[in-house]
Amino acid sequence: MSLRQPWCGYGRLHVFVQERYQKARWVMALKITEECINCDVCEPVCPNQAIYPGESIYHIDPSKCTECVGHFDEPQCQVLCPVDCIPLDPSHQETQTELLDKYQRLQQKEAEVIPA
Repeated sequence: MSLRQPWCGYGRLHVFVQERYQKARWVMALKITEECINCDVCEPVCPNQAIYPGESIYHIDPSKCTECVGHFDEPQCQVLCPVDCIPLDPSHQETQTELLDKYQRLQQKEAEVIPA
């Protein structure tokens, strides 16, 4: 009996768990902080219309924010924000798969509203 065999089994298990973790890595919806200068750059670039103006700053509806998953490789509001005031929102954790599912639900809902 080799000591290497159980180690290999553990190694395979470790690789399996690591791959599963990477596939289901936690990401989050975004939020706009008080540093917002109301420059109006973020609202028109949001493909899901998740960004809306508040009394003093813009806000992001987490039920519509997919971090641009399904549209772009990275969140466009973050890319274009001149003051870097759009961090991840730790109170709305979602996996990449959940964001993609949300994107598909939003697209289906939009298709129902706008008949072909």
